[in-house]
Amino acid sequence: MIELADAFPDTTIVLNHCGHAMAIELNASARERVFHDYRRLMIEADRRPNIHCKVGGLGMPFWGVGFEERRDAIGYGELAKAWRPYVETTIEAFGVNRCLMESDYPPDGRCAGFVPLWNALKYIFRSASADEKAALFHGTAARVYRIRVPVAQPGKAPST
Repeated sequence: MIELADAFPDTTIVLNHCGHAMAIELNASARERVFHDYRRLMIEADRRPNIHCKVGGLGMPFWGVGFEERRDAIGYGELAKAWRPYVETTIEAFGVNRCLMESDYPPDGRCAGFVPLWNALKYIFRSASADEKAALFHGTAARVYRIRVPVAQPGKAPST
């Protein structure tokens, strides 16, 4: 992705699923090495202003968390704890104005329900400012994909 961004610097690129760290079937030590490589590469990718990153897709097996093997319901707190290092690394690297929150549902459903998934992402950013949350959860996506989003004002119908 970095080489592609360098070759086409005027093209907007959206990196999907936090960049897909491949940690499936690895032990804890190997997953830690994968995370350190991931962090280094995300920081390097951030140096390309044409790359934006979708934050999600964390329910798929390649992350190595193992939730897809469980039969019990997994709540948002447990998801947030497992996903936080990758989510925070992505946001730290790219910032809220180059990150778009996403789900990869139904594939993410292999590890969690739709509501716990979104609650986990919201929980991770519970201390973010209202402006940061607005950017992450709709503003950046609307800008990058050039979608005109109606803005609702209290007591009024949304303007277009």
